Amino acid sequence: TLPLTTPCGHSFCGYCLRGHMDARQAAVQPSKSSRPSRRAATASTVLACPKCGDSIAQWFNSAPGVDSQLEAAGTRASRAVAEAEAQLATAQAAPPQVP
Repeated sequence: TLPLTTPCGHSFCGYCLRGHMDARQAAVQPSKSSRPSRRAATASTVLACPKCGDSIAQWFNSAPGVDSQLEAAGTRASRAVAEAEAQLATAQAAPPQVP
């Protein structure tokens, strides 16, 4: 996981927080067939801390933002997997050691 701490001090898995925020944004997106809501959701109400409700919109969308941190963590994880696979392949290709 990618631990992230919001400006209000709450910590979340970065991937989980991104999924939560994406789901909240999708839930307030008006469909073409629906009537406009009287109470429009703003970025600050949609992008709010899941624990306390404080707005995290500016922090969530800032650079280096959550997406860049998630991308960097994904890149590091991919490299680690590739290195582990290469080490395993090398170990499997080596002749067995006879005592």
